[in-house]
Amino acid sequence: MNPLGRSTGAVILLALAGALAAPAGASDADGQRLIEKARRVEAELEYDRAAELWLEVLALSDLNADELLEAHLHRGIVQLIRGDDGSARSHFRAVLRQQPGFELAADTSPKIQVVFESVREELGTDNRPMAGAPAAAPGGRTPAGPSFASRLMLGGWIAGGAGALALMAGTALLLWARAVEAQALASEVQVERISRYDQRDLLIYGGDAALSLGAVVVIGGAAVVAYAALSGCE
Repeated sequence: MNPLGRSTGAVILLALAGALAAPAGASDADGQRLIEKARRVEAELEYDRAAELWLEVLALSDLNADELLEAHLHRGIVQLIRGDDGSARSHFRAVLRQQPGFELAADTSPKIQVVFESVREELGTDNRPMAGAPAAAPGGRTPAGPSFASRLMLGGWIAGGAGALALMAGTALLLWARAVEAQALASEVQVERISRYDQRDLLIYGGDAALSLGAVVVIGGAAVVAYAALSGCE
Protein backbone atom coordinates (compact mmCIF):
# COMPACT_ATOMS: atom_id res chain seq x y z
CA MET A 1 0.00 0.00 0.00
CA ASN A 2 1.16 3.53 -0.77
CA PRO A 3 2.77 5.10 2.39
CA LEU A 4 1.20 8.41 1.45
CA GLY A 5 -2.22 6.81 1.45
CA ARG A 6 -1.56 5.32 4.92
CA SER A 7 -0.51 8.72 6.28
CA THR A 8 -3.53 10.42 4.81
CA GLY A 9 -5.84 7.79 6.31
CA ALA A 10 -4.25 8.21 9.75
CA VAL A 11 -4.68 11.98 9.60
CA ILE A 12 -8.34 11.58 8.65
CA LEU A 13 -8.96 9.13 11.52
CA LEU A 14 -7.31 11.48 14.03
CA ALA A 15 -9.36 14.39 12.74
CA LEU A 16 -12.57 12.39 13.07
CA ALA A 17 -11.64 11.30 16.61
CA GLY A 18 -10.99 14.92 17.59
CA ALA A 19 -14.24 16.06 16.05
CA LEU A 20 -16.17 13.41 17.99
CA ALA A 21 -14.41 14.13 21.29
CA ALA A 22 -14.66 17.93 21.17
CA PRO A 23 -18.46 18.30 21.34
CA ALA A 24 -18.68 16.61 24.74
CA GLY A 25 -16.80 19.36 26.56
CA ALA A 26 -18.32 22.05 24.36
CA SER A 27 -21.80 20.70 25.02
CA ASP A 28 -21.35 21.03 28.79
CA ALA A 29 -20.15 24.60 28.44
CA ASP A 30 -22.96 25.50 26.03
CA GLY A 31 -25.49 23.98 28.42
CA GLN A 32 -24.22 26.05 31.34
CA ARG A 33 -24.31 29.20 29.24
CA LEU A 34 -27.88 28.44 28.20
CA ILE A 35 -28.96 27.89 31.84
CA GLU A 36 -27.29 31.12 32.94
CA LYS A 37 -28.94 32.98 30.09
CA ALA A 38 -32.36 31.58 31.02
CA ARG A 39 -31.86 32.68 34.65
CA ARG A 40 -30.81 36.17 33.56
CA VAL A 41 -33.69 36.64 31.12
CA GLU A 42 -36.21 35.45 33.71
CA ALA A 43 -34.73 37.82 36.31
CA GLU A 44 -35.19 40.63 33.79
CA LEU A 45 -38.93 39.70 33.62
CA GLU A 46 -38.76 38.75 29.94
CA TYR A 47 -41.06 35.80 30.51
CA ASP A 48 -41.85 34.89 26.89
CA ARG A 49 -38.17 34.60 26.04
CA ALA A 50 -37.41 32.90 29.37
CA ALA A 51 -40.06 30.25 28.65
CA GLU A 52 -38.35 29.47 25.34
CA LEU A 53 -34.91 29.31 26.94
CA TRP A 54 -36.00 26.97 29.75
CA LEU A 55 -37.59 24.72 27.13
CA GLU A 56 -34.28 24.68 25.28
CA VAL A 57 -32.55 23.75 28.53
CA LEU A 58 -34.96 20.82 29.01
CA ALA A 59 -34.08 19.62 25.53
CA LEU A 60 -30.43 19.18 26.53
CA SER A 61 -29.40 15.55 26.92
CA ASP A 62 -26.66 16.01 29.52
CA LEU A 63 -28.53 17.74 32.38
CA ASN A 64 -27.79 16.53 35.90
CA ALA A 65 -30.59 16.06 38.45
CA ASP A 66 -30.28 19.57 39.92
CA GLU A 67 -30.34 21.22 36.52
CA LEU A 68 -33.33 19.16 35.39
CA LEU A 69 -35.26 20.08 38.53
CA GLU A 70 -34.36 23.77 38.16
CA ALA A 71 -35.41 23.84 34.51
CA HIS A 72 -38.80 22.21 35.21
CA LEU A 73 -39.40 24.50 38.18
CA HIS A 74 -38.61 27.73 36.36
CA ARG A 75 -40.36 26.71 33.16
CA GLY A 76 -43.43 26.01 35.32
CA ILE A 77 -43.18 29.36 37.13
CA VAL A 78 -42.74 31.29 33.88
CA GLN A 79 -45.61 29.46 32.22
CA LEU A 80 -47.88 30.22 35.16
CA ILE A 81 -46.96 33.90 34.98
CA ARG A 82 -47.75 33.81 31.26
CA GLY A 83 -51.18 32.37 32.02
CA ASP A 84 -50.55 28.78 30.86
CA ASP A 85 -51.79 26.97 33.97
CA GLY A 86 -51.82 23.53 32.36
CA SER A 87 -48.18 23.72 31.25
CA ALA A 88 -47.13 25.09 34.64
CA ARG A 89 -48.82 22.24 36.49
CA SER A 90 -47.16 19.72 34.18
CA HIS A 91 -43.69 21.07 35.03
CA PHE A 92 -44.52 21.28 38.76
CA ARG A 93 -45.54 17.62 38.62
CA ALA A 94 -42.14 16.81 37.13
CA VAL A 95 -40.45 18.65 40.01
CA LEU A 96 -42.45 16.82 42.69
CA ARG A 97 -42.01 13.43 41.05
CA GLN A 98 -38.27 13.99 41.06
CA GLN A 99 -38.20 15.40 44.61
CA PRO A 100 -41.49 14.89 46.51
CA GLY A 101 -40.45 17.01 49.50
CA PHE A 102 -39.34 20.01 47.45
CA GLU A 103 -40.22 23.41 48.95
CA LEU A 104 -40.51 26.69 47.08
CA ALA A 105 -38.48 29.64 48.34
CA ALA A 106 -40.19 31.61 51.09
CA ASP A 107 -40.41 34.77 48.94
CA THR A 108 -42.19 33.00 46.06
CA SER A 109 -45.40 34.65 44.89
CA PRO A 110 -48.48 33.37 46.81
CA LYS A 111 -50.20 32.62 43.50
CA ILE A 112 -47.36 30.32 42.46
CA GLN A 113 -47.29 28.67 45.89
CA VAL A 114 -51.02 27.93 45.75
CA VAL A 115 -50.75 26.22 42.36
CA PHE A 116 -47.61 24.34 43.35
CA GLU A 117 -49.17 23.05 46.57
CA SER A 118 -52.34 22.04 44.74
CA VAL A 119 -50.18 19.91 42.43
CA ARG A 120 -48.55 18.38 45.52
CA GLU A 121 -51.97 17.48 46.92
CA GLU A 122 -53.01 16.08 43.55
CA LEU A 123 -49.96 13.79 43.51
CA GLY A 124 -50.17 12.97 47.23
CA THR A 125 -46.45 13.68 47.66
CA ASP A 126 -46.44 15.75 50.84
CA ASN A 127 -43.05 14.58 52.11
CA ARG A 128 -42.00 17.99 53.34
CA PRO A 129 -39.81 18.27 56.47
CA MET A 130 -41.52 18.76 59.83
CA ALA A 131 -42.18 22.29 61.08
CA GLY A 132 -38.98 23.89 62.29
CA ALA A 133 -36.74 21.76 60.08
CA PRO A 134 -34.85 23.54 57.27
CA ALA A 135 -36.34 23.13 53.81
CA ALA A 136 -34.34 21.20 51.23
CA ALA A 137 -32.69 23.17 48.45
CA PRO A 138 -32.89 22.02 44.81
CA GLY A 139 -31.11 18.70 44.51
CA GLY A 140 -32.06 17.57 48.02
CA ARG A 141 -29.37 19.46 49.85
CA THR A 142 -30.31 20.98 53.19
CA PRO A 143 -29.10 24.56 53.59
CA ALA A 144 -26.34 24.87 56.14
CA GLY A 145 -27.20 26.73 59.34
CA PRO A 146 -25.12 29.50 60.83
CA SER A 147 -21.50 28.54 61.37
CA PHE A 148 -20.04 28.04 64.84
CA ALA A 149 -18.04 31.26 64.42
CA SER A 150 -21.23 33.19 63.57
CA ARG A 151 -23.08 31.85 66.60
CA LEU A 152 -20.07 32.57 68.80
CA MET A 153 -19.83 36.13 67.53
CA LEU A 154 -23.54 36.67 68.14
CA GLY A 155 -23.10 35.41 71.70
CA GLY A 156 -20.20 37.80 72.20
CA TRP A 157 -22.24 40.77 71.01
CA ILE A 158 -25.13 39.81 73.26
CA ALA A 159 -22.77 39.50 76.22
CA GLY A 160 -21.24 42.87 75.40
CA GLY A 161 -24.69 44.46 75.28
CA ALA A 162 -25.63 42.93 78.62
CA GLY A 163 -22.37 44.19 80.11
CA ALA A 164 -23.05 47.69 78.81
CA LEU A 165 -26.49 47.62 80.45
CA ALA A 166 -24.88 46.56 83.74
CA LEU A 167 -22.43 49.49 83.51
CA MET A 168 -25.30 51.87 82.92
CA ALA A 169 -27.20 50.43 85.87
CA GLY A 170 -24.13 50.72 88.11
CA THR A 171 -23.63 54.34 87.12
CA ALA A 172 -27.29 55.11 87.81
CA LEU A 173 -27.08 53.50 91.26
CA LEU A 174 -24.01 55.56 92.18
CA LEU A 175 -25.70 58.77 91.06
CA TRP A 176 -28.71 57.81 93.12
CA ALA A 177 -26.42 57.20 96.10
CA ARG A 178 -25.02 60.73 95.78
CA ALA A 179 -28.53 62.15 95.73
CA VAL A 180 -29.45 60.18 98.87
CA GLU A 181 -26.27 61.37 100.59
CA ALA A 182 -27.23 64.96 99.82
CA GLN A 183 -30.64 64.34 101.38
CA ALA A 184 -28.97 62.89 104.48
CA LEU A 185 -26.76 65.93 104.88
CA ALA A 186 -29.73 68.24 104.51
CA SER A 187 -31.82 66.38 107.06
CA GLU A 188 -31.93 67.67 110.63
CA VAL A 189 -33.56 64.52 111.98
CA GLN A 190 -30.95 62.10 113.28
CA VAL A 191 -32.98 58.96 112.62
CA GLU A 192 -33.79 60.00 109.07
CA ARG A 193 -30.14 60.92 108.47
CA ILE A 194 -28.95 57.48 109.62
CA SER A 195 -31.58 55.81 107.43
CA ARG A 196 -30.46 57.83 104.42
CA TYR A 197 -26.81 56.92 104.99
CA ASP A 198 -27.77 53.23 105.20
CA GLN A 199 -29.66 53.57 101.92
CA ARG A 200 -26.67 55.32 100.37
CA ASP A 201 -24.33 52.51 101.43
CA LEU A 202 -26.59 49.91 99.86
CA LEU A 203 -26.79 51.87 96.63
CA ILE A 204 -23.02 52.29 96.51
CA TYR A 205 -22.55 48.57 97.10
CA GLY A 206 -25.01 47.72 94.33
CA GLY A 207 -23.50 50.27 91.96
CA ASP A 208 -19.96 49.02 92.51
CA ALA A 209 -21.09 45.43 92.00
CA ALA A 210 -22.93 46.31 88.77
CA LEU A 211 -19.94 48.25 87.43
CA SER A 212 -17.54 45.40 88.20
CA LEU A 213 -19.83 42.78 86.65
CA GLY A 214 -20.50 44.97 83.60
CA ALA A 215 -16.80 45.55 82.99
CA VAL A 216 -16.05 41.82 83.18
CA VAL A 217 -18.92 40.92 80.85
CA VAL A 218 -18.03 43.62 78.31
CA ILE A 219 -14.39 42.53 78.23
CA GLY A 220 -15.42 38.88 77.96
CA GLY A 221 -17.88 39.64 75.16
CA ALA A 222 -15.24 41.59 73.26
CA ALA A 223 -12.81 38.70 73.62
CA VAL A 224 -15.42 36.25 72.31
CA VAL A 225 -16.19 38.47 69.30
CA ALA A 226 -12.48 38.80 68.52
CA TYR A 227 -11.98 35.04 68.77
CA ALA A 228 -15.01 34.37 66.57
CA ALA A 229 -13.74 36.83 63.96
CA LEU A 230 -10.35 35.12 63.88
CA SER A 231 -11.96 31.67 63.73
CA GLY A 232 -14.15 32.75 60.82
CA CYS A 233 -11.10 33.85 58.86
CA GLU A 234 -9.28 30.53 59.16
